[in-house]
Amino acid sequence: MLEVNGLTKKWRHFALKDVTFRIEPGCIMGLVGRNGAGKTTAIRMIVGGLKPDKGDVRICGYDLLREGQQARDRIGFILEAMPFIQEYTLEENAGFFGPLYSVWDMDTFRRCLKRYDLSPDMSAKSLSRGMRVRFQLAFAQTRECRR
Repeated sequence: MLEVNGLTKKWRHFALKDVTFRIEPGCIMGLVGRNGAGKTTAIRMIVGGLKPDKGDVRICGYDLLREGQQARDRIGFILEAMPFIQEYTLEENAGFFGPLYSVWDMDTFRRCLKRYDLSPDMSAKSLSRGMRVRFQLAFAQTRECRR
């Protein structure tokens, strides 16, 4: 479960205030809003890439700020701009980024790639937009983030 309570981030010319919601296990959620509304800022705070000025995030009961590794191990997400090294193959990317998580298994990653009709030796820069999404799905599912 994802619980977001009162997330606030203030910049010089922008403020994201009091973002609060709850997502139950098994739900799929989209964050929709106009350009500049704060969607990326909110996501960055939810996944731990940006510290909020106020508020908290709990992932499966773990506080993101105090129990960051345990919380991050339980989420997976897909971004429009793929956050991987374009010059690497899919397997090289997994070898580089996978060990950053406490739960990672290369054999599971290869099985997930196969499920999405992707090959470990494909170059990340050669992927179409749909293939990038499938690669990120395989990466997220390898971590068995739903626990």
